[in-house]
Amino acid sequence: MKTAIIGGIGSGKSFALNVAKSMGFETLSADEINAELLEDEDYVKTLSERFPFAVENGVVNKKKLAQVVFSNKIKLAELNAIAHPRILKKIAEREGDAVVELPLFVDGAREVTDRVLLVSSPLFLRLLRLKKYRKMSFKDALRRIKNQPSQKELRACADVIVKNVGKKRFERELKEALYTLAKSK
Repeated sequence: MKTAIIGGIGSGKSFALNVAKSMGFETLSADEINAELLEDEDYVKTLSERFPFAVENGVVNKKKLAQVVFSNKIKLAELNAIAHPRILKKIAEREGDAVVELPLFVDGAREVTDRVLLVSSPLFLRLLRLKKYRKMSFKDALRRIKNQPSQKELRACADVIVKNVGKKRFERELKEALYTLAKSK
């Protein structure tokens, strides 16, 4: 069984994945899969053809790419159409049980995961985390958040919702949710 951890940027998905790992679950990260893809010649070539301004000497400049796609929904959809199927394929190829961190619950994700756990967090906390841990300006953070599905849309995909409003409580409730999901095979 594969359990997807989803949530908007800054909600606490990476922390949730680390908690799952500490509980003994096998884990996968869509961000890590994407990092592997950025080393793949064919993938980089595809990105270069669609986003030539973001590829220099065969290397994707993630900052340049992000500046464009997170300010243009059409370009973001184009990038997602390239990246998401490849990421989902890698997840599907993984045998056995795993907890999978997905930035968002994308089309096709239900086909490769069995359960969905949403990490939800208030906007102001997400903004503070993004400023502190990713050194983003509030403007950049808001731009990214606005280009992601709303909390209402993410809730509609979720089997379980865990609110992240404080580390200790979040960790306790997250462990309970993961344990319950694992028992419900």
